[in-house]
Amino acid sequence: MPLEIRLHGRGGQGGVTCAKILAATYARLGKSVQAFGDYAGERSGAPVRAYTRVDEKPITNRNKVYRPDHVLVLDPTLLGPDAVAGLKHDGLLLVNTPEPLPSLEQRFPGYRFAVVDATEIARRHGIGSRSVVIVNTTLAGAYARALDLPLDVVEETYRDLRLHKDFPAAREAYDAVSLGTAPAAHGSRRNGTPSSKGPDVLPLTSHVEGAPTGLKTGSWRTQAPRYVEALAPCNAFCPAGNDVVGFVQAIARGDEAEATRILAELADQVDGPIHLHGAMAAMTETYRDAGVAMAPAERITEGMRGKALARSLVLAPLSARGTPWMKRLPHASVAFASGLMRVRGVRRQRAFDRGFPLSDHADWRALLATVAETGASRVLVTHGWSDALARFLAEERGLETGTIRTAFEGETGELTEAAETTS
Repeated sequence: MPLEIRLHGRGGQGGVTCAKILAATYARLGKSVQAFGDYAGERSGAPVRAYTRVDEKPITNRNKVYRPDHVLVLDPTLLGPDAVAGLKHDGLLLVNTPEPLPSLEQRFPGYRFAVVDATEIARRHGIGSRSVVIVNTTLAGAYARALDLPLDVVEETYRDLRLHKDFPAAREAYDAVSLGTAPAAHGSRRNGTPSSKGPDVLPLTSHVEGAPTGLKTGSWRTQAPRYVEALAPCNAFCPAGNDVVGFVQAIARGDEAEATRILAELADQVDGPIHLHGAMAAMTETYRDAGVAMAPAERITEGMRGKALARSLVLAPLSARGTPWMKRLPHASVAFASGLMRVRGVRRQRAFDRGFPLSDHADWRALLATVAETGASRVLVTHGWSDALARFLAEERGLETGTIRTAFEGETGELTEAAETTS
C-alpha cells in the first residue's frame, strides 16, 4: 500500500507534529509508519517541510518524499509550484485556506483539492496565541475526513499524544472540510508545474556534498499583517483619563473586598458595561445593599462569551486565569492590579499585559475602628500579618480572635524593613 505524505508549513506552525499525528493514527490501524521533518536553523515563519510514510510492511526508505500521494499545506501563501511538485495523479491536496474550493480548482486545475479554514477554527478554540495560531492539530482532523480515517481512532491518537484538548477543533475541521472531485485526466495540469520526477539518488559512495534543500531564503514569502483600528481603553471608557480597562480585567489574588473597592472607585468614571466573575458578584451585591456607591455591573452567565463581552470591563479573581472560564474572553488584554506592581519586573515575569499598583494594605487605625463599629465579639483574621492583629485584638480589646490561613501572607521585604526601622 505504500503511502507517502508531504506537509508544507512555516516554522512555528507545528508541521512536524502534524506529520507525527498522521503517523500515530495509521499506527493505531496496524500500519508501519515513519515521520520526520526537513529543516535546520530556519527562523520562525520560514518555510519548512515534514514527511509521513505508511506501509503494510516495515519501512526502510529514509529519503525525503519527492512523489507524494498526498500534500498538506498549512499556510495558503505556500501554495504554489513547490508545494504541488511531484504530487501523484488523484492525490489529495489539502489546504488550510478561507478561499472557496471552486476558486482553487480554477487556479490550480488538475488536482483533487480539500479545503478548510483551519486557522479560524483553531483561533476559536484558543490553540496558539493571538499572533501565532497553531493549525496542525486542526488540519489533521480535516485529513482524517478526506481519507476516511475513523474519527474514534483519531480521538484515541490525540489522547495518547496528550493533545485531547485540541480534539474538538479537529472534530470541527472533520465536519467542515470541503472535498473536491478527482481531476478528469492527468494531462490537465498546467501553469508550469514542475515535473514529478525527483532528483537522482546517487550511490552512497558518490556523495560528496549535501543535496540542496530547495528552501532558498530569497524565495521566502511573507504574509501581510492585519491591522485593527481600536481606541485606547482610557479614551473608550474613562472620561477621567484613568486606564481602568486593564485595571479591572484581572484583579489580584481573588480578593473580593478589593474587587468591590475598585467598583466603588469606578462608579463616577465608567460609562461602559462592567461584567463580574461569579466569585465577585455576591460580595458586590452585599456592598451595594449596604449603601456603598457601586458602578452598575452584571454577573457573567454561562451563555455570555465572545462578542457579548466585547469592549467591556471584566472583573475576575486571579484564580480564573488559565482555566476554561477564560476561553469566553478569547482576545482579552489581561492586567494585574496589586501593590506588587511597584516591584520592578514582576509584571513581565508573570506575563501580564499591564500592571497597576494598588495596595490592599489597610490603615491600622481605620481597621481597628471598623472592627469596633461591627460590634462583633469574635473576629477571625486572614491575609497578611493576621497573627499580629489577632493578638492585639485579644490582648487590648478583649475580643475572641482566631486566624484563617490562606496562600497569601505578608511580604518578607516588609518584615525586614520593619525590623530595620525598629532597631
